[in-house]
Amino acid sequence: MTKLGSEKPVHPQWTLGEKLRRCIDVARKEGLASLWFKLVGECCYRRLVILEHDLPPEIQKMKLPGHIEMRLLTSDDVDAYLDARPEGIREDILGRLQKGQFCFSAWQDGRVVGAVWAATGDAYIEYVDCSIELDPDQVYVYNAFTRLSYRGQQIARERGLFVAQYLQRAGYRKLFGAVMPENKAALRAPNDVSARHIGWLRRYQLGPWRRFSLQVEPGARGVRLVK
Repeated sequence: MTKLGSEKPVHPQWTLGEKLRRCIDVARKEGLASLWFKLVGECCYRRLVILEHDLPPEIQKMKLPGHIEMRLLTSDDVDAYLDARPEGIREDILGRLQKGQFCFSAWQDGRVVGAVWAATGDAYIEYVDCSIELDPDQVYVYNAFTRLSYRGQQIARERGLFVAQYLQRAGYRKLFGAVMPENKAALRAPNDVSARHIGWLRRYQLGPWRRFSLQVEPGARGVRLVK
C-alpha cells in the first residue's frame, strides 16, 4: 500500500513571545474554552472529530460557478503557494507532491487564494502525531485554507465541489477529515457533499508515554490507526 503523508513535516520552533501572542489571539478570537483545550493539548491530551463525506455519482451533475480557476498544484506553483501561506516550508510542500499527494488550489488574478490537501493510503495527522490507514477508495482531506481577503466569496464551496468531482472521477468514494471540536466554522460549513460525524481520534500523553484511541461508529468502513 502506498504510504502518502506518513512522514512528519519539519516546522520551526516558536519563541516564548510568539507563544504568548498566540495564546492571546486564540482567547480573543475563539474564547477561553478553546484556549484551555489547546493548552491541555500541548502537554497531555488532544482530540479530533472524524468526519466522513460520501461521494455519490450525482456530484458530477453539479456545476461549478467558475469565477475562480481550480487546478492541482505542481512543483512550479510552490512559490505562489508560499506567498499565500508564508508559514509553510518549501521542502515539506515539495515532499508531499513528490509522494503523490493532491493539492487542490484555487487561483484568482494569478494568485493562490485557497487550497486543500488530500492523501491516500496511510495519512499522517500532524495535530495528534499519528497516521490512519484508509481503504483504496478513500481519501483523507486536510489543511484547507482561504486567504483572509478572499473569504466570504464562496471560494471554499467552489473548491470543495471541485475536489469532490475530481476524486469521484478518479474512483474514490469517501472523503475523511479530522477537525478540532472547537472549530465550529469547519463543523457547520455548508457543503454539497453529505457529511457526518463518525467518531473521535484521541491522543493521551504523559512525558514520553503516549497512547492513541480511535473510536468510530459501528458500521463505519475504513479508517484504522497505523500500528
